[in-house]
Amino acid sequence: MAWRTLLNGALDVIAPGHPGVTEPATDEDFFARLDRHCSHAYDQLGTPPELTAEQVHRMALRRVREGFTAEGEQLLRGLVEAGDLRALTDLGVLRYRTGAKAEALCHWRRAADRGDPTAMHYLGVALAETGYHVEAVVELRRSFRNGRAAAGKDLGLVLSRTGKADEAQDVWQEASKLGVAEADLLLGFLWLGRGDTSRAVHWWRRSAQRGSAEAAFDLGLLLGEEGALLEAAMWLRKADDRGHAQAPEGLSWLRRLLVEYLRVAAGPVFGSEATGSVLGTNPVLGSET
Repeated sequence: MAWRTLLNGALDVIAPGHPGVTEPATDEDFFARLDRHCSHAYDQLGTPPELTAEQVHRMALRRVREGFTAEGEQLLRGLVEAGDLRALTDLGVLRYRTGAKAEALCHWRRAADRGDPTAMHYLGVALAETGYHVEAVVELRRSFRNGRAAAGKDLGLVLSRTGKADEAQDVWQEASKLGVAEADLLLGFLWLGRGDTSRAVHWWRRSAQRGSAEAAFDLGLLLGEEGALLEAAMWLRKADDRGHAQAPEGLSWLRRLLVEYLRVAAGPVFGSEATGSVLGTNPVLGSET
């Protein structure tokens, strides 16, 4: 904090006219004033403290998020040259998002070979997207076995899409035990496709309880179709609260379903001029026979 306090005074040097400046500055003495200010800081505090690799890493990611991609990339490359493994993986992500996919795969392969399960995961997904399913399964399985639970969801997807539904089910169940809500969601779709709605409800409820908006939405629709309208409404509201785009439409559908359910449950009403019945408008029974 002491360095920051002293260097904040550089504003008086860099921005003449700042409220802290008592005398107008000229261009001629700019560098002299800046030199004097920095010399004073060095005399008082010694050399400025160096940032840790963790701090530089956070700074790089922040600069990328703020739109300064080139600056963020430069910081990541500096960390990579210093041997930082996480920076190597994130550099791959950055290059992939900017269209340099071949370079991204090279970075991820290097990081994966050094044991980073996150790089194994990203590499596996990229390989699957380009049709290299066998290689993708190898990398995703390696990532999952090395502790990256989220890779289990994608491993199961690749296995499912290559005709290995039973193996995918086993992987998703393993991922579910590790708390992966998306694995529960996919297990729900698996059982729904097999015609077992009770198991689909079980897995979607589990996923929804773990925070999945998609599971809450799908669970609400399925429960509505099954006639469990109150629980259906609860989950559709949760899906709406979590930002699911189709939840408002689902709630409207459920309201229409509820109105129809109440109308059928009430049955025909006789004797009211305002209410018709299945026998006609306000029939008079017995008096005209």
